[in-house]
Amino acid sequence: MQKKRIAEWDYVKGFLIIMVILGHTTAAFGDYEKPGLLIYFSSYTVSFIMPFFLLTTGYFLNPSSYERLSDFVKAKSRRLLYPALVWGGTAGCLQISINVAKMIRAGSYSAEALLYRVISYTSSLWYLFASWLCAVILGCIVKKVPEKYAALALSLCAVALHLIPTDQWYVAFAFSFILTGYFLRMAKFELGWFDRHSIVCCITIVLYLALLFWYKYDFSVYVAGCNLFTNNPMGVQIKINGFRWFMGILGSVSTGYILHLVWKFMEAGKSKFLNVIGACVVKLGEMSLEMYCTQFLIVECVFLKIMNRSGLGKIFSQNPYICYFVWRHLIGLLMIAAVYYVGSFFKRKAGKWLY
Repeated sequence: MQKKRIAEWDYVKGFLIIMVILGHTTAAFGDYEKPGLLIYFSSYTVSFIMPFFLLTTGYFLNPSSYERLSDFVKAKSRRLLYPALVWGGTAGCLQISINVAKMIRAGSYSAEALLYRVISYTSSLWYLFASWLCAVILGCIVKKVPEKYAALALSLCAVALHLIPTDQWYVAFAFSFILTGYFLRMAKFELGWFDRHSIVCCITIVLYLALLFWYKYDFSVYVAGCNLFTNNPMGVQIKINGFRWFMGILGSVSTGYILHLVWKFMEAGKSKFLNVIGACVVKLGEMSLEMYCTQFLIVECVFLKIMNRSGLGKIFSQNPYICYFVWRHLIGLLMIAAVYYVGSFFKRKAGKWLY
């Protein structure tokens, strides 16, 4: 039986996939310097997008609805692991075919070199791999540990994952947010919570913006702190891990509250224009996983390669402000449309094979 979809959750997912594509579009312009106030806009998007995405992933994980653990693992493997392997492998093979002449000249066309290229592109879909692995870990604990000890076991696991020497998929980062989303589900959280706690949400927004302004949360904080075995002292590492989780939660609550207010405004029918936009965003949310996979190929691989080889990335980023506020959104909208229509086509024609 097909699960009943909740339109507002699809609206949230649609907004998040839009932000993901805009972020990857910006990355294709190159690592240009963000002066002045621009760093705060960049900090805002970096600090909440993936934490919020992972929170929603954890919220919809429900191992208890499966009779056996094996059934849950199979379902999540089909939903998360399989498309990661398909799209990552496809991107890797595509890059090999594009760079075949360069690889032959460099002499790096051995089986090991080719396999390494495929694996490196496959691992770029870290969100899917991390979500799958976290789902399996969570499912094992929920199904095998007695219910009264499950929450404690899950919490200890979240701490223990930060001791992993190598965490290329950011599993520790992902598990903390997925677990938070799962706990929210267990606490019977619903989006109407924002209506009942508007004062708390407003205070959260103020605190979130103040911390963003004070600390200038950047991408290095987003990816650093994956484990305790780094060059950072243990105390610093623990602070990084705690800080990025705290900022992710603040950003998710703040953004979720604003999205909820806009949703309520659209539901009231006060703006036909917003209603049309909202309906489009909901459609994107219904295809969030398909769009995430498709954008990896179109935006992160093909578009990025075009920007690098043509030199257009440097041209677009000559003025950082115009690049961020104009080109990022104009070209990003084109990328969103391309990803949606290509993803829809693939889903109709070969959905069971690709997703």
